[in-house]
Amino acid sequence: DKIFERFDPGGYRGTSELTLQDEEGENVNIPAAPVLSQTDAALLQDLLGYYEELARQEEGNPAIRRKLANAYRRIGHIRHRLGESDKAIQAYQKSIEIYEELNRNKPGEVKTLTELARARNQLGSVYASTRQPQQQRSLYRQALATLESIKGKAARTPKVRFELARSHFQLSRLGSPRGGPRGGFPGGRRPPPRRGFPFGRSDEVDHHAKAVEILEALRKQYPKVQEYRFLLALCYREAPRSRDPWTALRSTDKAAKLLEELIEESPRSGNPEHRHELIKTYARAE
Repeated sequence: DKIFERFDPGGYRGTSELTLQDEEGENVNIPAAPVLSQTDAALLQDLLGYYEELARQEEGNPAIRRKLANAYRRIGHIRHRLGESDKAIQAYQKSIEIYEELNRNKPGEVKTLTELARARNQLGSVYASTRQPQQQRSLYRQALATLESIKGKAARTPKVRFELARSHFQLSRLGSPRGGPRGGFPGGRRPPPRRGFPFGRSDEVDHHAKAVEILEALRKQYPKVQEYRFLLALCYREAPRSRDPWTALRSTDKAAKLLEELIEESPRSGNPEHRHELIKTYARAE
């Protein structure tokens, strides 16, 4: 478990790429750089084999089944970071199958529901990198429904709230691209925005606002937890398009400041993704 945790500490993986336009109006993609080597992935795959063998020996043991589900989810995360989308999808799907099995055997357990939602959110991110929006939307909505089924005091725990914020953030990014739908808007004109909302669709804005609200509360309550600030930075950077250019600039500036803080806290041993996302944020501000 400690070895898996070293490579997949549980934080949110940054956006897979950033699309910008050059001076001639052509799209330029800035891809996310893998942080792990193939050797690291091979080591984790061997560890997965250990969990699979243990699960066969302890068939029916829910604790072992949970460890196996966690292992598949972490392997999916690693494969995604290496750009191996097909292998990542397979691993996440196996993870989800086991979590669903655990939930059928013991319905409503908060830990299982949270892990199931997390695996669905992460699988949705893989489909984002392979340009499959229907699968993305379905998984994010399933994750959101799973988390919203948690009631009472359990719904206010940090893990549930963070995963809920992630679901809302991902759904907020599934509307029309910043420049409008591919091929332009019908008739060449953008439809008028709903009163009080930016150019983004109202559901995009609603999901985004909920994600920011949850993450700001988590940041105030747990100021030392980096993953809350990291996802909040991405939320600010990927805010729905606004009619006011200054609103977009302020949002991007908030994202940059959060990422700069994260890097300053551990300049030598920090998460490389923080630096990578900061570079993309600077590029967005240009």
